[in-house]
Amino acid sequence: MIKFFRKIRQNLLVEGITGKYLKYAVGEILLVVFGILIALQINNWNEDRIDDKIERKALLDLLQEFQSNKITFDEHFDLKQEHDVKLNEFISIVRKQEILDTMTNLRLPPLSRKTFDPSMGMVNSIMNSDKIDKLENDSLRVLLSNWKFLLQDFKEEEESLYQYIFNVLKPYEASLFPYSMRKYDSSFTILEIDDYRRNAFMDMKYQNHIIQIHSEVRGQVREGEKVSNDINQIIRLLKKELNK
Repeated sequence: MIKFFRKIRQNLLVEGITGKYLKYAVGEILLVVFGILIALQINNWNEDRIDDKIERKALLDLLQEFQSNKITFDEHFDLKQEHDVKLNEFISIVRKQEILDTMTNLRLPPLSRKTFDPSMGMVNSIMNSDKIDKLENDSLRVLLSNWKFLLQDFKEEEESLYQYIFNVLKPYEASLFPYSMRKYDSSFTILEIDDYRRNAFMDMKYQNHIIQIHSEVRGQVREGEKVSNDINQIIRLLKKELNK
């Protein structure tokens, strides 16, 4: 093709047809420019297709990660809400200052030491690359950007509770209950256990510690509601983007 255009150009020069040659030269330049533009457009189109595939794969991986995290968090959060209810019931009983027939079964509800540790692989990968900037959905981009900080707030609430339990409540309990009784030593009679529990639960300082723990659990529930809401929002927006 190049030889063909060169031959035409040479023939025009030999024949001395300057006007026709100039028109031909301009036409040839325009043809070359047009060809370059088409090539660039095709290249851009291919790059866009590649970017779309990369974004879709990232969105799909994110969806799977958040769906898995939702299952784990829902179980974790249900336990927090259960703690809230049981602590509220416990405080309601001991605040009445009633001398019950038996205190054996009245115990401070056990509090799980397990923290919520979600999978963060895909979120970290996206946040540490330029993929986050390629997300077209502004709401999704903001939620993903804030996800790490929201989890930090929730984990701080959990750690605050555990610090209070082991640094404040447990040491004070040691002054109220014999260590062997707290390990369920069979040498104690039911009446002795009842007496220890009654005295402890009627102790104002101990009540205040329990109330503080309940307040900490309430804080976890409030933060947990935010986490739950954001997980559901992120999953909804991811599905919306993938269904386009």
